[in-house]
Parts: sequence; C-alpha cells; structure tokens
Amino acid sequence: MSDYTLDELLRLIEEKDSEKSPDLPSPLIKLSEVEKFIREKKIHSGVDRVPTHIVYYTYKEVWGGQLSKIHFFREFKAFFDQRRTGKQRVYMLDERSFDLSREGLVMAEFHNKGKKKV
Repeated sequence: MSDYTLDELLRLIEEKDSEKSPDLPSPLIKLSEVEKFIREKKIHSGVDRVPTHIVYYTYKEVWGGQLSKIHFFREFKAFFDQRRTGKQRVYMLDERSFDLSREGLVMAEFHNKGKKKV
C-alpha cells in the first residue's frame, strides 16, 4: 500500500471528475423505464400542449413500454408540468418528440379507446 500526499489525492480526484461526461448517468444509477423513455425520445418541457393519450401512445406503442397507464403517469408527472384544458389533461412539452400528424393523432385516439388497428 502506497502513501499519497494530499496534493496527489486531490489531483487524482480532479482527473477522475474531468473524465466523466455530464450527459451520461453514473453506471451506479439505475434509470426507471419512464426515465429511459424520456431520454431516448428526447422529451423536453415546452409550450406545446400534448394530450396525455398522445404521450401514452408514444410510450406504449411507438417506444414499446410495458407499464400500465396509471403507473406510467404517476412517474411521468414528476418530470413535466401537467395542465387541464376542459375535460382533457395535457403536458406542456416540446411537440417535436411526438407524432402530431393527422395519422399519428388518429392512431393515438384508437389506442386510447382500446380499439385495435385495422
């Protein structure tokens, strides 16, 4: 066992800190499925109102998530601002992570009502 001086120890710590990438999580931190979805789909807060059925459709059908709607949104709401417009709940997100085309909206609506794709 070798003895290090205080300066040598501080230098070693600084070298290790500079090697770490700030964008990557520590390998010791296990991300939840919702956090993985958010990172992989690059979902960010924004000014666009994205309905919950679009968010869940993207998670379940497009990304392939396994959580139930209740469990998914319990965790998802901790990351993003939820609003209510009339009878509909929306999240204030950047819409670029979601397919808000006419076809995407129709598919999400079918999924929301429990209908199968034809």
